[in-house]
Amino acid sequence: MTSALCKSGLPLDRHDPLHGYLSSVVLPEMGHNITEPEIDSICLSYRQSVYLYRERKSDAVVVGKFFGNRKDSGESNPGRTLEQEFNNLLVLRGKGFCSNPYNVVRPLSKVSHINYLLVEEYISGHDLDYYIVRAACHGQHERLFKKLGYLAEFIALLHEGGSPCNASEHTAVYPNFKPLLDKLLQSEILSNKKYQRFLCLADEWKQEKSLWYDRPVLIHGDVTPTNFIFHHKEGVTAIDLERMRQADRMFDIGIMAAELKHHFAWRILNAGASDPFIEHFIKSYFRGLNSGSPGISEILMKNRLFMAYGELRIARNQWLSREHRKWLIREAIKCMSV
Repeated sequence: MTSALCKSGLPLDRHDPLHGYLSSVVLPEMGHNITEPEIDSICLSYRQSVYLYRERKSDAVVVGKFFGNRKDSGESNPGRTLEQEFNNLLVLRGKGFCSNPYNVVRPLSKVSHINYLLVEEYISGHDLDYYIVRAACHGQHERLFKKLGYLAEFIALLHEGGSPCNASEHTAVYPNFKPLLDKLLQSEILSNKKYQRFLCLADEWKQEKSLWYDRPVLIHGDVTPTNFIFHHKEGVTAIDLERMRQADRMFDIGIMAAELKHHFAWRILNAGASDPFIEHFIKSYFRGLNSGSPGISEILMKNRLFMAYGELRIARNQWLSREHRKWLIREAIKCMSV
């Protein structure tokens, strides 16, 4: 994230409604009453329609996230998604996730008529992907261990903050598998034989009744490396809370484990190098839970299913090589094979 401020931005047209909104609403709310603001725009993610806006005179910086033309979502109601993320951020900050070491990004404003815009504070620091690269390619293992520890503790605290609910069910993950498999089949990255194999394996997991007695918890819902920013005060800030909901805790744990496995396999062709980091992440998470939470053996068992789900999610990405996507599918089958 810090590198974004080093890039030269493009001036935002003064006649653009966004310029007017940032000048008359957002900047004054931040304490900047500026005559004729000069605002630069820097694209942080074209696919997710996320931009950084910097006012030159005050050096004020905010992040704008547009839901109206997202490239990564089939969401047909951007207004609903905008409201959901805005409210989720407020809820978690109200629960205490607004100071170090565990934070969620502060929402500053939202407006529907400017392409469903959410304006957030800018978080200076590096995302988890930065530390994964340093560990995989430059041997900076201790830094990644430390950041994963913070992340695991954050997720454990988040999961403890949910409302009491009835026991979880396999249906919390089961309906998500088939649409994912359908998409992979349509893209011809998944054979029909493997498609049927996954459906059979999912049915087998459904029969493991003993695994589905843990209560649903409040999950982040999109635990990927770019959604967590680590800063100089040794804390972590979560972003992208639009998928936050009550669900099985292993959604968050399994997806992060899958991401770690994928990154080491993709970057240095050594998936096994991720194992110590996955183990550290899960153990750190377990240490952060209270005594009423499930045991480590149950977490490790269920992690196989949700890790497979995470690997299939990653395999959707067409910018990855075909060989790597097929490897992710094979790994998912291994994970689900009890």
